[in-house]
Amino acid sequence: MGKEQDYYINALNYLSICNGAVVESQLYNNATNTRCTIAPNKRAFAKDAATIDDELIGVKHTPVDTLIQGRKCKKPIISNSYSETIYYYDPTVWVAVAPFEKHRYGNSATILKETGGALPIRRVYKSTAFTMISEAVAIEPMELGEDIFVLPEGVVVGN
Repeated sequence: MGKEQDYYINALNYLSICNGAVVESQLYNNATNTRCTIAPNKRAFAKDAATIDDELIGVKHTPVDTLIQGRKCKKPIISNSYSETIYYYDPTVWVAVAPFEKHRYGNSATILKETGGALPIRRVYKSTAFTMISEAVAIEPMELGEDIFVLPEGVVVGN
């Protein structure tokens, strides 16, 4: 994945660009409900985003807000069969839930529903294999054209 990630989202799609050696970017296409993981060698692996990879066990909302990046963040804990994720979110940073309702991979639809569409400011993912912490260092509203949410030229999609 790398140490840095740029994340772009509009009303229907998202793009995550990483500086990793194994994963270069991830692209979600709402029209096809497909999530593509793109490697630095320009090979992409498409996955049906309706597929659940880690069965949801439960969601626990904690009553205490946490201050992150000067924002008062709420903190639900998502328990899955293989992992636990703590999402810190500010309700003012959000997207509409409906366009992402079919995106079940990574329990994305559930998380958006539980947070009212809010996007995480910090995420702490814990599994038996590793712990990954991701935190936003900047949040900037911007106009994004649809051209950013297409596979780059030369990318070969396989399974």
